[in-house]
Amino acid sequence: MCAQPYSFHAREFLRKLLAFKQVSFTINHTNQAGREYGNLIVDGKSVTETMVAAGYATVKPPANKDGKMHADREALFGIQTQAEKAGRGMHSKTVDKNTMIRKVNYDPDNFKFFFENRGKPVPVLIDYVRNASTLSVEILHPDLKHSVTNVTLCGINAPRTAPAKRKNGAKGKGRKEEKAHPVAAYAQYFVQKRLLNREMQFIPLGIDKYGNLYGRVQFADHPERDITKMLLKHGLGRFLPWTAALCDPKLAEEYRACEAQARAASQNIWRYIKPAEVKAPEVPTVTSMRVVMVSSGDSLIVADAKGKERRVNLASIRAPRLGRREGDESEPLAWEAKEYLRRKLVGKRVNVRVEYRRGGQGTPDFVTIEQGKININEQLCTLGYAKVVPHKLEEARATNYISLVVAEKKAELAKKGVHSGSKDVHKFTDLTDRPRAPRKAKDGEAAAPQRRGEADVARAKAMLPTLGSGSHKGHVEYVISGSKLKVYLTSKKIMLNVVLAGVQVPRPSGRNDKKGDKYGNDAQALVRSLCLQHNVTVEFASGDGAVDRRGNFVGYVWTESPRKSIASALLEQGLAKIFLRSAEAGSYLEDLRKAERGAKSKRLRMWENFDEELKKRQEARAAAMKAEAKSKNQKIKVTEIVDGVTFYAQLVEDKNIK
Repeated sequence: MCAQPYSFHAREFLRKLLAFKQVSFTINHTNQAGREYGNLIVDGKSVTETMVAAGYATVKPPANKDGKMHADREALFGIQTQAEKAGRGMHSKTVDKNTMIRKVNYDPDNFKFFFENRGKPVPVLIDYVRNASTLSVEILHPDLKHSVTNVTLCGINAPRTAPAKRKNGAKGKGRKEEKAHPVAAYAQYFVQKRLLNREMQFIPLGIDKYGNLYGRVQFADHPERDITKMLLKHGLGRFLPWTAALCDPKLAEEYRACEAQARAASQNIWRYIKPAEVKAPEVPTVTSMRVVMVSSGDSLIVADAKGKERRVNLASIRAPRLGRREGDESEPLAWEAKEYLRRKLVGKRVNVRVEYRRGGQGTPDFVTIEQGKININEQLCTLGYAKVVPHKLEEARATNYISLVVAEKKAELAKKGVHSGSKDVHKFTDLTDRPRAPRKAKDGEAAAPQRRGEADVARAKAMLPTLGSGSHKGHVEYVISGSKLKVYLTSKKIMLNVVLAGVQVPRPSGRNDKKGDKYGNDAQALVRSLCLQHNVTVEFASGDGAVDRRGNFVGYVWTESPRKSIASALLEQGLAKIFLRSAEAGSYLEDLRKAERGAKSKRLRMWENFDEELKKRQEARAAAMKAEAKSKNQKIKVTEIVDGVTFYAQLVEDKNIK
């Protein structure tokens, strides 16, 4: 049903005439349905006569069959005639009636409204009070193109009233019947008494993922009056930090003080809350840390000033998930989101602010990371590499949650990243993907087969032509040990294990308290600090030495800026020894020897008991014995002939033979 011209103006005239005023009334008659009709008096004047005189109401035609006028309507017809002659209200001859029709949008674009009016006072009419902190408002506009939406007050979470009962007693599927808080009805009435049907100013300050608006509602004629303060001071709501943070810091502290005052006096809701349930507000702490590793587009490992590492998750956002297990496929843009963080953050110092925690002790903190003036959480949303996580109203969230929502919405409108609709997933060849040990077979069931040994070597050697000769650019995805790295080759799109050529490195301790070699953990730690998730250059060994007996590739790895050989770095720190057979096959033997000599001279770690002079004497004695064995002829006695080239013999001069 379309609204009639001047219907909104008539309602507004009546609202301004009656709202918040004391009135009196008389009942004239009651119809058969029980509806009562009467006359309303305000300020000593009849409301009916005032409406007719203003041109916002007309007198009903005669109801008698003979067409005679009721006596009580004759005076009203006279007032209406005067309004028509004066052209008041709907009787105007100069105004197009079609321009006097209000058009209401009940499903407005709240994001557009927020972008256009953030922080600005907007005139609204309070249509309905859903609960003490959530209001249904009509946003007023001079051209009568209004919109109706819900807004939530910043800084407060008021108790909710019970939802309306469904028809025929039907219940929502899986829903439990909600009971209203004992104070909810009074809190709702407290706001209705002060705001309902009053023209106010709404200042939009925030918006959530679902388009719900948050802000302040203030009196147009008395901006200093704050309904949120009134509610908190009377104990009709609890202070909500994340929405209070949208307001001026000074005002947020005033809200907190109002809550403390009501809590001290045990007013209203504070009579039902035990002191143990009141948690002290957590002040976000900001710490400078170094990013060690990026696990996914929203999960990282960081280290503090003492080198202690811990895993953190980015607060209030979710990046696409990587496939972790065999058979699991990654979500679109999961690899790209992770790569963005890796290239931007690994090895860099950042500011980490803990926003909230989920679960018990030992679970990762949810944090906001800033690199200089760049907010990484927000940047991921801006580029379309992450979506904002929906939170419940009372849940803690990132301090800049509203900025995250705005960034996500802009990326959505621009169809960036995950909002583009692309289903493409980063594909690469994973040569590190090897089956786990076969599970124990059940009765009558064969154990799962496992690919090992020769099959792994054959698979690796088959890939050598694809890799070709020369160096390859990539990054170290994971450090398995001091000598074994999981490397991704960018141009080839291949993930493979690389064993460092030319060096022997002690093994680190393994899982289940498996004890490793001395200095094994130190070697692994050094390699992690040098190249974990850093860009590297890889040069594979040539010939048969390119692949070891377990199917791992053998080669040399250098870091970038500055260029540094991982093998040489280990030798310099005394955390490795030269593996001569492998080193001689390559072109870097002299570099490795130079690095090892430095560690020997300083007696570092593996060379802590090294004696240079003793080593030289031992080498000289061994060389002499070798030369003597070559030049001396000895008499033997053949004891057995196996075949034409194999026989057993004894030294004639051997004193042990009787």
